[in-house]
Amino acid sequence: MKPITELSVEEFVQVMNVNLTSAFILTKLCAPIMKEKGEGHIINTSSVAGCAAHWGPIAYCTSKHAMNGLTKAMALELGPEIHVNGIQPGAIMTAMFDEAGGPVVDFMTSRSPLGRVGQGSEIATVALFLATSDSSFVDGQLLRVDGGVDC
Repeated sequence: MKPITELSVEEFVQVMNVNLTSAFILTKLCAPIMKEKGEGHIINTSSVAGCAAHWGPIAYCTSKHAMNGLTKAMALELGPEIHVNGIQPGAIMTAMFDEAGGPVVDFMTSRSPLGRVGQGSEIATVALFLATSDSSFVDGQLLRVDGGVDC
């Protein structure tokens, strides 16, 4: 979480590996099994930082923009057997968010029409929907679960 002028190439690559390359590798390993089975659901985690360039440190923001593209491209390539969607959380009470500190929490809360930070269970509910046949006509979508934050 550094500005570009302070970010090393190694740190940038590490963020990309954690946030993007890991999803690519996991899909590469799981997709053949899902295809053989004739069905599957892949749910990628992006962020509201991936819907506009004005928010978030550069490596994180870039990785989430790339995740959005990866999600849509995977949906095109892996369908119709495999549904691929992404969730774009906003401010969710996680260790990373808590570590960011008060000013970040206050800023993100102030941007939400709901006036609060979300909970992990609110992301889990959306993931559960996407992982079941209830979402049988949802594919290649990025669902923002962000309390109404305007990107």
